[in-house]
Amino acid sequence: MNINEIAAGILAGGKSLRMGKNKANLTDAKNPKNTLIMSAISKCSVFPEIMISADSKSRYPQIDVRIVEDEIKGFGPVEGIYQLLRNSSKQYLFVMAVDMPLIDERFFIEFIKCAAECKRADAYVAKDAAGRLQPLCALYNKAIIPTLEDMRRHKQHRIMSLIDRINTVIIEAKSIAADDVFDNINTPLDYEVYKRKTEQRL
Repeated sequence: MNINEIAAGILAGGKSLRMGKNKANLTDAKNPKNTLIMSAISKCSVFPEIMISADSKSRYPQIDVRIVEDEIKGFGPVEGIYQLLRNSSKQYLFVMAVDMPLIDERFFIEFIKCAAECKRADAYVAKDAAGRLQPLCALYNKAIIPTLEDMRRHKQHRIMSLIDRINTVIIEAKSIAADDVFDNINTPLDYEVYKRKTEQRL
């Protein structure tokens, strides 16, 4: 397995209810000329194929990469991952949430190196320094499409239910990234914390 055999899928279809506006269009503190979604696309340029998962293409008229739409609205990341895998030309898909701005190209490369050294699996999921699984920062195999279809039929939308049902390898991320690499932005306070943290590092 190498990066040329893997597509990138950016999950950008959330409702952003706690933020009050679309998180993907927030300004990236590290690169103020970009929004979070534009920065995510730029970081994913190390992959040969990039797609965006969204509930509607109309949300991102400025995006010039392929956007795949949810067929089941409001079903969450399970639907997004399903549509990304189904539309990808690659066997593997690296999924990242658009609201994880501290993930970068180096993380992708190191994570994939770790996955390549492990046994073949349906998914390779990061575990953070606190021991929490991060299924929205993970590598998925097209082989899980039938499982996703079954979940959709039975209206099972919990992402951890997917992880429990497939052959999953856990990647200890603390060896390849800072403890806060998975910090995500859900609220205005989260965004302010992210901006302050970024200013301190620049």
